[in-house]
Amino acid sequence: MQRIAPAIIARSYYDPDEDPHAATPAAMERHFTGMPDTLVQLALAHGSAALADHLRASIKQHGQPKLTAVTFRMVAEAAQFAAAAPHADHAIGACLRLRIACQLRGEGIAR
Repeated sequence: MQRIAPAIIARSYYDPDEDPHAATPAAMERHFTGMPDTLVQLALAHGSAALADHLRASIKQHGQPKLTAVTFRMVAEAAQFAAAAPHADHAIGACLRLRIACQLRGEGIAR
């Protein structure tokens, strides 16, 4: 997020029709606040045993995981393994970039 306003991120990367957290800047901010916790849960479930042990030890010591740049990269990589493969029932925005998905929806292609 690197100091980019939530409204700009929401407008650039999310579709408010598909992503309720993109409806307002406050909702986007709440989404961002919860994102590290979600990534940690995905890393615990799908990451390496060493990463999971590290995150659990950090949670035990600090009450929450302390994510260094290296740990955050490892967590983000582990979260990618949990991503669902595209399926015909998924919304078009789940598989393609926002601008492309919006153009396809404008042509009547929603899934």
